[in-house]
Amino acid sequence: MHLGGSLSPAPIVGALVLIALAPLGVRGQDGCELGDRGNDVVNIQTLPGIGQVTYITRPHFVCEGGVQIFADSAIAYGEQGMSHLIGGVRYLESARELRADEARYFTNEGRLQAEGRMSLRDDEQGSSIQNGDLVYLLETDFRDESTMTVTIGADGLRPRAILTPAEPEEVPEDTTAETDSSLVVDSVVSPEAEEAVPPVAPEAPADTLPPTPYTVDSDRMFIEGQGSFTASGGVEIVRDSLFAFGDSAVYDQAGGGLLLEGSARVEGEAYQLIGRTISMGAPGAAVSEVRARREARLVGDGFELTAAQIVLFLRDDALERL
Repeated sequence: MHLGGSLSPAPIVGALVLIALAPLGVRGQDGCELGDRGNDVVNIQTLPGIGQVTYITRPHFVCEGGVQIFADSAIAYGEQGMSHLIGGVRYLESARELRADEARYFTNEGRLQAEGRMSLRDDEQGSSIQNGDLVYLLETDFRDESTMTVTIGADGLRPRAILTPAEPEEVPEDTTAETDSSLVVDSVVSPEAEEAVPPVAPEAPADTLPPTPYTVDSDRMFIEGQGSFTASGGVEIVRDSLFAFGDSAVYDQAGGGLLLEGSARVEGEAYQLIGRTISMGAPGAAVSEVRARREARLVGDGFELTAAQIVLFLRDDALERL
């Protein structure tokens, strides 16, 4: 999975497969073995009707590529192909870290579950997800693409994602020259104006601003493969002084933009933009764009504008022109 770059728990699978399938303390085919920190007690028992069960106190697993996994305890059910990590679960791999109170891995299904104060962080990309219960379905010979779903957990806290767009390579070209009907304003032009003011190209900024992260709260988050992030259920988004709402939101990981769908709304300090869909683009540029489509409506102090499409150009999240 990627969030603003590369948040991926896939290497967890190799380590947990070892717990479920291989004799502990012996290096397995997946390149994992018991480490030298913890593993205070390793107890293997055979239980009637269950089969081999392995208990570990303070497990520490070391895997190829520098991956390490810690927990307060672990129980592996060999015949069922299920491993249960309990308390203080911590997964480390390069710049990524997963934490949770509990985690379970189901070998035959290729499914990893984590719950209880769950957090997934990528320090290199500055992206993260926290809160909620996580279900990760890895790519297997019967599943073409991995997926990850985060939903509201037992504590009632909604999942929250911090999405940091990549640095822009160059300032996007000005789009006002595409139409002669653009309204260019220092203060908002009245919709009753008889003639549209000719477009005026903005001054070229000296350089671009660093990308501002999006903070996304929703009831459910879904990540598919390497390029798709969707939030649904009462989506709320904050970026600096900009607030956005919708029934669902799709994050463009390559371009860093957001598409709000269903009862979409964006609120700035002096305006409110409403539409069936609203796209927010060019977050790293000095001038960014917010575009409302279908039943678009712009409301401000003493004015209201309706149109099939309304495009706002923001500088530092403040309305500059439309």
